[in-house]
Amino acid sequence: MKSLFVFFFILILAACQSVKVQKLSDGKQYKEPSLIYALPYQQLVITIDAVEKTELVGPFSEFSEQFLEIKPEIIETSTKWEIENVIISTVSKVDTSNLYKITGDIKKIKPENFQWLTSTFGSDQSFVYPQDKWLEASDQEPYFEELTLKKMIIEESETSFKMVTVDSVSKKIPIVNKVIRNKTYEEMAKDAAKTLTKIRKRKFRLISGMNDKLPKEDALKVMLEELDKKEKAYEALFFGKVVYKHFRKVLQVEPFNLGAYNIVFFNESYGFSEDAKKSFYPIVLKLQNANNGTVAVDTIKRFSEKMIPFVVPATINVSISDKQKVIYESNITLSQFGLNMAMPAKYLFKQNWIIDTRTGQFKGFKND
Repeated sequence: MKSLFVFFFILILAACQSVKVQKLSDGKQYKEPSLIYALPYQQLVITIDAVEKTELVGPFSEFSEQFLEIKPEIIETSTKWEIENVIISTVSKVDTSNLYKITGDIKKIKPENFQWLTSTFGSDQSFVYPQDKWLEASDQEPYFEELTLKKMIIEESETSFKMVTVDSVSKKIPIVNKVIRNKTYEEMAKDAAKTLTKIRKRKFRLISGMNDKLPKEDALKVMLEELDKKEKAYEALFFGKVVYKHFRKVLQVEPFNLGAYNIVFFNESYGFSEDAKKSFYPIVLKLQNANNGTVAVDTIKRFSEKMIPFVVPATINVSISDKQKVIYESNITLSQFGLNMAMPAKYLFKQNWIIDTRTGQFKGFKND
């Protein structure tokens, strides 16, 4: 936020005849009625959206060429993270090292000036900070759908022979034993391939109008959608599937010096880490003057009890890099790198201020 003052009101009462401005000391108590304000600074709220991409091998992958004559592209399960987007917002905060109080005839401060200063350039108390979280769920679940239509077991007959002697004559008598066993993966894959072929044939007949009787338009649409789902589910058993999960990382940074900052660490296999672990590389925040010069942070040389300190924000080039590649860059107005200045306190009692809406700088007054 482009800011001039950050005000907050403690108490307004009738006081003395003159206006007096003093810098507040930490821990010191003041009893007289006063107006308290502070110079602002901006906090950076950095939101990084990343995606976790997981490739899952189908349980019947080894049989896809045998039964479907197609070689699967996914031959091993793997996970890869990638940064998708970066957004930076600013939140105005109170600089407690630059607190000031105004005492005296503060009841005569023009209401519109006080209201303008507190509402337009006030601290962002209403800002809702986003949180680290997983975003919307992927359409694909990280498992394979149970699609069994046939029995998972097979009943087989085994014939053995037993020698039996009857009237001194030996004979071989067959004995039939029934054996129940589980189907092998190859047999289950064969069943799944047959079902997939049937689904495709049924779908083709509906699309091409080969059936003697077709369902109504709405019913046909529903049937085709369901067949599509089943076809994809059966294909995934052979060819595998890709699952996407989206994660949002939120960082709060309060920079007071230009240069580079390691704000978080990242790894393509594991995502984010707050610590510099092995194989994790830093995501770097860099701040530099947008005008390629030195940012001047002046002391208030003319400050006195009759002067109102204020700040003219500076435009800073802010970038974020991922392995030497810039993934975000923008010019952002930050008060902490601007010019600290002062104007006569009597200006608070005048109307029709002229303010540079781009920088927040006080420019003078309009003619009444």
